[in-house]
Amino acid sequence: VAAEIKKAVSIPVGAVTYMDPARDPEFFERLIADGEIDFILMNRPLSVEPEYLAKQLEVAGVNVVTDQEVDASFISEQAPDAVVLAVGAARDTLGLSGGNGTSIVSIDDFLTADVADDVVVVGSNAQAIDAVMYLMAQGKHVQVVTPSPASAIGAGHSYWVKTYTQPLIKALGTRFWPQAEVLDVNDGSVTVKTDAGTEVELPCGTLIEALDGLPNTDLAQGLSMDVYPVGDCANPFNIGEAICTANAAARTI
Repeated sequence: VAAEIKKAVSIPVGAVTYMDPARDPEFFERLIADGEIDFILMNRPLSVEPEYLAKQLEVAGVNVVTDQEVDASFISEQAPDAVVLAVGAARDTLGLSGGNGTSIVSIDDFLTADVADDVVVVGSNAQAIDAVMYLMAQGKHVQVVTPSPASAIGAGHSYWVKTYTQPLIKALGTRFWPQAEVLDVNDGSVTVKTDAGTEVELPCGTLIEALDGLPNTDLAQGLSMDVYPVGDCANPFNIGEAICTANAAARTI
C-alpha cells in the first residue's frame, strides 16, 4: 500500500508495522533500499527485537566477541584507535558481615536470593527505590536506611516518578531513615544510627546493599589509545544520562 501511495505523492511515505526479524530480518531494509518506502514506524521498541539488533550489527560489520574476559592486555592486542568503556559502576559495600538471623545481599543478586519478610534496603538511589517497590509488591516489610539527605532520595528518577512513588511507598508502611548509618548486623535485626545521633534497632532478616555506584575506570589504566568512559562507569546516575554520554562519545570519535 505504501509503495502505491509513494508513486502518487511527492512527500515521504512510511508505514506503521510490527517487525518480525526472525521471519525476514532484511525485509524492511530491502524495501527502503528499493525505494518502495521512506521510513518505518514500529509499534514496539527495537530493544525487544534481539534478532533485528543482531542483524544490524552484522550489516555494520561489528565483530561481537563473547565469553572473553576483557583486560588491558586483551584490548591492546586488538590495537583499536579508540575504546568506549561501558562496564558499569563499581558496587560500594557496607563492609559488614551477616549474622545468624540476618543475611546481607547485593542489589545485583536480590531477585534470586531468599529474602526474609523484614527487609532493610541500604541506599536510596533509583535502583534502591525500584527494589523497595518490588519487595513491597511481594508482601515484604521494608525500611530504607540511606546516608543521603531526604532531598536526595530517588536520585536518578524523574521529578514525576519521585512525586508518585515516594508518597505511595510511605503510605504503604515503608519508613525512610535519611542521613543514617547501619552500625551492626545482629541476629534478626540491624542497629542504625539516625540523623539525630540516636541508635535504633530495626527488625531485619535480609539487608540489601544498594549504595550509590562508584566510578569504574580502572580498565583504562595502561591503555595507549583514546579511551571514552560512558554511562555509570564514568558517572553513576541513570540510563538516560548513560545514553547521552555514549552518544556524545560516539560523535567525538
